[in-house]
Amino acid sequence: MATNRLTQEEIVRETVGFYNTENRATVEQVQSGGYTSTKCEYITPDNKMCAVGRCLTKKGLARVMKTCPDDSVGDVDSMVGLNNVLKKKYTGHGEMFWLRLQRLHDDKNLWDEKGLNDKGVTQVKEVFGIIL
Repeated sequence: MATNRLTQEEIVRETVGFYNTENRATVEQVQSGGYTSTKCEYITPDNKMCAVGRCLTKKGLARVMKTCPDDSVGDVDSMVGLNNVLKKKYTGHGEMFWLRLQRLHDDKNLWDEKGLNDKGVTQVKEVFGIIL
């Protein structure tokens, strides 16, 4: 049985349709000095997943969490091979695509309670060439 792989545009549109400010897999931490930093996680304690994390197989997520839980997509690709841990429908796209998708997810200034805001829509057009 053949698995239909999603195009980059389909993955971007799926990601944009999935997230808003409330369900992104980010954790805010107050740093010494009083400022707050936001860190993305592949999976949070309340089971929210980042843009790449939600595309991983269960075994793939476990492997990433064991091997390189705090690393970027590029590090994951070099350490475990990103296409080896993605669900089949998401395979076949290069590291740079996944880095750009993850950056879109991570930037809290691009999201609001409904989803991607106007700034985010502009970002998708500029980075991916997709008009939403």
